[in-house]
Amino acid sequence: MRAFLAALLLAALVAAAPAAGDTAPPADELDGRLQAVVDGLTRDVFVGAGLSGEPEAFYVPGAALSVSLPGDATRTYVSGLANVAVGDIVEADVVQPIGSGTKPMTAALVIRLVLKGRLRLGEELADAAQAHQRDGGRLAGLVGRFRHRLRGVTIRDLLAMTSGLRDYDDDPSYARAFSRAPKAPRSLRRLAAFGLARSRLFAPGANGRS
Repeated sequence: MRAFLAALLLAALVAAAPAAGDTAPPADELDGRLQAVVDGLTRDVFVGAGLSGEPEAFYVPGAALSVSLPGDATRTYVSGLANVAVGDIVEADVVQPIGSGTKPMTAALVIRLVLKGRLRLGEELADAAQAHQRDGGRLAGLVGRFRHRLRGVTIRDLLAMTSGLRDYDDDPSYARAFSRAPKAPRSLRRLAAFGLARSRLFAPGANGRS
């Protein structure tokens, strides 16, 4: 689904950009074109290959697009909702989650905590979750619920992607839930539960597996 949306945004940007050799449109006109691109993402329902491989409707609740041109300030165009549960709109200065691109930054932060002695790479996730509960115990609760699935999984396994744990979209029940309510908000904890509900692909730390 992420690849589908990325391709959709790229196609829309190409359509909004001037062809080679054309004179760039005035700033106001360019603003209008790019705002239309972002508005189109949140106002339309798109049909593509779903998680099950069948045609499925996709809805983007909120979008933000930042454009930096040489010699010009960065312009950000927003549309839709940042939080569908409470109706908060997307604003240009709101920090945006960046999906899979978050992984290397999260890994760097974890390594800093290891260097400070706050975590150990060989520490099991269950022990780390129990020792650090600044999140109000949400991670510890999730780990406790799926303790049998997370047994033996270390911080190192999570960073190296050798835990054997499944992604949330490996669970057919997630595909069914998404099809029934594509606009429904789903917390990270709920998404993790979908993946943890399924058996592991391999034992944590297995050689040659990721």
